[in-house]
Formats: sequence, C-alpha cells, structure tokens
Amino acid sequence: MRGLATRRQVLAAAAAALASAAGLGACGPAGPKGSGVTPLFLEGTGDQALFQQMIPAFEADHRGIRVRWGLLQPGQEGDVNASILAGMGPDVLWASDPGPYVRADLILPLDGWVESQHYDLSDFPPRLLSWLRRQGQLWGLPRRCSTGALLVNNDLLMSAHVSPPDPGYTATDLANLWSRLTGGGQIGGQLPWDPSETFLLNGWGAHLVDPANPRHCVLDSTPGIACGRWMRDRLLRDRSVQGLQGQQADASFTQGTLAMEVVSAEGILAAASAAMSIPWSLLPFPRWPAGPATFAHSDCYVVSRGTKHPDAAWTLLTWVSSANWQRAAMQSAPVPPARLSLWSEYLDVLARAAPPLASRNLQVFSQPVTQGWAMPQEVFWDQTAAAPVLNTYWQRIFATGALGVAKGLAQAASAVDATQK
Repeated sequence: MRGLATRRQVLAAAAAALASAAGLGACGPAGPKGSGVTPLFLEGTGDQALFQQMIPAFEADHRGIRVRWGLLQPGQEGDVNASILAGMGPDVLWASDPGPYVRADLILPLDGWVESQHYDLSDFPPRLLSWLRRQGQLWGLPRRCSTGALLVNNDLLMSAHVSPPDPGYTATDLANLWSRLTGGGQIGGQLPWDPSETFLLNGWGAHLVDPANPRHCVLDSTPGIACGRWMRDRLLRDRSVQGLQGQQADASFTQGTLAMEVVSAEGILAAASAAMSIPWSLLPFPRWPAGPATFAHSDCYVVSRGTKHPDAAWTLLTWVSSANWQRAAMQSAPVPPARLSLWSEYLDVLARAAPPLASRNLQVFSQPVTQGWAMPQEVFWDQTAAAPVLNTYWQRIFATGALGVAKGLAQAASAVDATQK
C-alpha cells in the first residue's frame, strides 16, 4: 500500500498530544479580572493545537467569558478530585468515565439545562447517552465514539485455502474459520474476552450489569451462561481466539501469523501503515445469536459541582461537545466523532489521510454507530471493587478451566453483588 506517508503526521500529532497532557499545568490566557467577565477553567484532553484553535473561537462568540485551559491524562482523576474539593478545580473537565465523579458528588447533572434550553440530544448515539446516565440522570456529553472491526490478512487465508466470510457471517462462522487456521499451527486472531468487553455478552442477549440496577451483576442469566460456554469452548478446546492476557503467544500481524486482528476506527491508520506489504481487508464483527454487536469506546465532558458559574460552564460544555469542536478534533488527531451527523465526514478524513483506505470498506466503523449496535462498556456502581473479583473468576473459568461456567458465573455474580453494598 502506498500513500500512507501521512502516518508521520498522525504520530507527530499523537506525540504532541501526549507531551501536552504530561501535566496538569493550565495553558492559555487567564482572562482579565473585572466586571462583566466570567472566568472559566477547562481541563480537557486531546491535541494541544485543537485547544489553541477552538478556545479563541469560543471566546469570540462569547465575549463575556474567558477560558483558561489545561490538558488531562487518564490516571490524573485523583488530582482533579482534590482540586475540586479545594475549590480550585476546573469548571468543565474531561472524564474517561463519569461514575467516580458521580459517586464522589463532584459533578452536576445536565438534565435541567437540557430541558430548559431544549438542548437537542438526537445527534448522539442513544447507547452512549445511556452509558452516561446514572441514578436516572445525565452526567456528561460524549466526546468520541470509537468502534471496532477485524483486519483480515488475505494472504494467510489463501495459504490455508480459506475464503474470507461474506458480510453477515455469524459468530460460529468466525470460530470455524479460526479453528481451521489454528489447526495449521497458526494463531487465528484476536477477540478479547474479559469483563470489560461487554459487547460480546450483549451480542448473546446478555449483560454484565443489570440495566435496571448498576449494583447488580447478571452474568448468571441464561444467555450469559450460553455466551460463557461458547467462549470457553473456543478458548480451551479450539484455542481459536485470543482471550485472556498471556493465554496465547504474542504474534504480529505483519509477520503473517495473524489472520485477523481487532482494530479501532482511530487505529486503522497505524494498522494499515504496518500492513502496507500485506493484502488485507476489513470485516465487521460477526452477527451473534442476539444480533450484531461491537464495542463503542467513549469518554465525555462534565460540569464540576464546584463551579462558581454553572450556566457559563454549561455553555462551554456544549461548545466542546459541539459538531464544530468534534469536526476540528477528528481533523487534527483524528478522533472518531460521537455525533452521528459527522461520521461520513470522518470516513472522508481517514481516506484523505491515507488514500488507499478509500476502497477498504471503512463503513464497517460507521455502520455500528449509525445503525445502533455499537455497545459501550457496562460498569458497576463500584467498578473498582468489582474488577478484581471478576478477574479472579475469569482466570478460574476461562484460563485454567478449574471452575465450570454456570457455577463460576453464578459465584462471580454473587461475589460482585457483595462488593456493591
């Protein structure tokens, strides 16, 4: 594949974003202190150039507001919590998950503004909005929506006398294909199976977290057990999928040892660059027993409960969640948009960055969002306490086979529920 030289630009942008996010130091003008001027502090994430471009545009449209900003990285939430509690925190901030802030009573629900200002939420995927609802209230607006697909090494399939499946293929078709490849001594692909990849459960009509009660685990439902048995059969008998970390030897797609690997909408540029010498194609995730499903990785912006200017903070929040902001973000990083109306533009951005991608069925990334089967991660109310409990049972059920699926999932559900009291 030629025409992927722009990868240097993508990597340079990523490096700049990482460098700018290395600390919590605020950037941009603090704004004049005086009558009629409202100062706001924004802790965001992304490319520094994006903020340098878009914050002045916001201030030009809102002359009574001045924005000081800084860039935040995952893992710095504790520092932000402390600053909010000390009364010196941001007015609007980026959150990888609003849950910890909701539990600590550090952010404001948005429903009052949405209702009083008739704010239109219809351009956001409903599943992302449901992920941002806790205790019956909306706590943030989504920043991005990264979906997944399978990158197929066609040379490897041909050498194994296997044809790529047609669109609409099932999970069983995929498992059979992987089994044939692994029978030849090759690792067939990567499909993560752990408590965080809840779209697999959703595809079987199951859930990790009870949709009606974020403190209740429903792994032991009938479809959940059916999904677990199917996955364990693949992991322990066929060895046909990449499951738990370290379960199979690491392998590189570029070395021809993987027939398929999972890529995201934002990762396709790097993946395509690495596979320039390999004839490859994109496939959607398969159709599961309950229907198609793939992941939807997202994050959000929220309003701090400590803000002294809540209405102005809401105005800033809607700006960093707007189509204009997300359009600029996807052109600079590129970040897959959370807004449904921007997905056709986003695919054009990918194709312009790497022209060979234009003929590579990029719709596999947009269709799950626009057609409603991209699934965000399901999280418990006390996610931190639940994770180690689940990981313990995952090892015993799916890595060693020491615990039966039905019994193991029932015990796991009970143990997780105990952490939510």
